[in-house]
Amino acid sequence: MDAPDLRAAPLATRETPWPWLSKLLPRDPRNISASVAIFITTLVVVPRFPTIMFLAVAAVWVIAAAVTQKACSGDWPRLPQPDFLTWATVGFFAIFIAGCAWSVAPADGLEKALLLTTLCITFTVLAHQSSQLDRTTLDAIARGLVAGMVVVSAYVIIETITSRELNRLLHTWLPQLRDGFEKHFPLNEAGEVTRTSHSAFNRSTGAYTMLLVPTLLAARVTLPKPRFLGVVAVFCATMIAILWKSTHQSSQLAILLGLCGLAAAYLSQKWTRAALAAALCGLSLLIVPFSLFAKQQDLLTASWIMNTGKARLIFWAYTSERVLERPLLGVGTYSTKYIDERRPRPLDRPDGYVVPPRTSIHPHNVLMQIWYEVGLVGALLTTLFGLALLWRASSIPAALAPFALAQYLVVLSLITPSYGLWQVWFQTLIAMSILAIVISVRRYQTGQP
Repeated sequence: MDAPDLRAAPLATRETPWPWLSKLLPRDPRNISASVAIFITTLVVVPRFPTIMFLAVAAVWVIAAAVTQKACSGDWPRLPQPDFLTWATVGFFAIFIAGCAWSVAPADGLEKALLLTTLCITFTVLAHQSSQLDRTTLDAIARGLVAGMVVVSAYVIIETITSRELNRLLHTWLPQLRDGFEKHFPLNEAGEVTRTSHSAFNRSTGAYTMLLVPTLLAARVTLPKPRFLGVVAVFCATMIAILWKSTHQSSQLAILLGLCGLAAAYLSQKWTRAALAAALCGLSLLIVPFSLFAKQQDLLTASWIMNTGKARLIFWAYTSERVLERPLLGVGTYSTKYIDERRPRPLDRPDGYVVPPRTSIHPHNVLMQIWYEVGLVGALLTTLFGLALLWRASSIPAALAPFALAQYLVVLSLITPSYGLWQVWFQTLIAMSILAIVISVRRYQTGQP
C-alpha cells in the first residue's frame, strides 16, 4: 500500500472541544470490529430494521452527549463554522419542512421531514466527532466494516444463485420480519414461507451495493496488500453474481457505473468531478421534460425496453404531468403516498402499458418525487445540496478521492431509478456510506500502524 498522503485536508483536521465519542465506544478494538461486523451483516440481510434502530440509538447518543457536555462544562458543544455545504443542507431540509404546510397529510409529512433532518444532524455530528478517535479505534471500525461485508458477500452469492433460499428460511423462523410485508412471503398450511418475492431480497442487494465502494476504501487504508487483494477478489465474485443473476437492475446499473466512475477518477479527478456535477444537474433539473418527451416518443411501450424500464417511464411520465399542475411548490411533503391511495380502484391500464399510469407509493425516482412534492424550488435546492456535497469531496486526499467520487455516482445511480425519498432505511444507508468514507479518510491520515 502506498505511503499515506498527510497533506492537510479540512475534512480531517478540524479540532473540536467535544471529545466524547471515543469514551462511548468499547475499549477493546476486537469488540469494536466484531460489533461493526455484526451490525453490517444484519443491516444487509434485513435492511429495514437495523437502520431504523441504529438511527434511533445514534440520535439518543448524540443528544445525551450534548446534554452531558452542557451539564459538565456549562457550554453546549460547538460544531464547525457554517460553510457552503451547511447552508445548502439547511435549504434542502427547509423546503421539506415548509412543504408540510400544503401537504395532503401535514402531520405525517412533518414527521418524515423531521426524521430526515434528525438523521442528517446525527450523522454530521458523528462524522465531525470521529476526528477524536485514535488510529486504533478508526482501524477497528474500518476492519469491522470489511469483515461484515465479506460475510455478507457469501450470503448475497448464495441467495442470488439459489433464488433466495436463505431469505425464505429466515422469514419462516422469524415471522416478525414479515410484518407489513406479508404479500412478499406466501405461506403453506404449516405456516412456512414457500417462497420470497424478488423485491424482498432486492433491498439486501441494494444495501450491499450502497456499502461496496466505502468498504473497498476501508480495505484499501487498513489491510496489507495481499489481504486487500483477497477482499477485492471476494467482492468481484459477488459483483459477478449480482450482474449475472440478480433481479435488481438498479444495483446492477450502480455497480457498473461505480466501477466506471472509479476508473475515470483515477484517470482524471477534475474531469470526473465536472462530469458528476453535470450528471446531477441534468438528472435533477431535466427529469420532468425527459419523461414528457419519452411519452411523446412512445418509449413507454417500446418493445426494446425491458418491462421494469417501461414501468418506470410510465410512472415518471404520469408524475411529470401532475408536476405541471403545481410546478413551483408541488403537492406538499410526503403527499405522494396519500394521493395514490385515494385514486379509485381498479386502475385502468391502457393498451401496451405494462402498469397503469400512476405515481404509485413513490415514482421509483427520488429526484422525480422531489419535483412532485416540493416543485421547482425543491429541485433547485436539491441540486445545490448535491453540488455542495461534491464540493466537500474535494477536501479528501487525492489518493482516496476516486473512491468518494465513485460512491457519489453509485448513490446517484440508486436514487434515480429505484427507491423512494421517504424510505428511512434507504436514507440511513446513504448517510452511513458517507460516514464510512469519513472514517476511512481519517484512518488514512493517521499514517501507518
